[in-house]
Amino acid sequence: MKRILHAVLLASLFCLVVLHSTVHAQTQYVRGVPQCGHSEYDNSGNWYLIDTCNIDVTITFTNSGNGPAWGQSHVAAGQRQLTESMGNASPRENGTISLFTCPGTSTAVTPDGRPFGNHYHGEYTCQQN
Repeated sequence: MKRILHAVLLASLFCLVVLHSTVHAQTQYVRGVPQCGHSEYDNSGNWYLIDTCNIDVTITFTNSGNGPAWGQSHVAAGQRQLTESMGNASPRENGTISLFTCPGTSTAVTPDGRPFGNHYHGEYTCQQN
């Protein structure tokens, strides 16, 4: 009975290792396209995310201050999009805004693949969704 239980336990562990390796191997990363993402804040209090390239992008943004300026938006090729994620906050009053621009629907993550929070300002890569 102990041998059967031991064999079942080993087989289960083997399956978990293979499953974990398969899921981890399927995660794909692509380079960011920082040259495509820009922002604009006008005197009327509107804040836009702008895609200056001929591809769709996903722009993740964070701020260095304590304000609510963080979030993510998909922007079509060559378009600009008004963002409401900042509420009444002004990028000028809430610190520096950092943009992390990824091609298509890929998402900005830290270089080791972890999501980052609302005050992140380091290196990034893009994870395929």
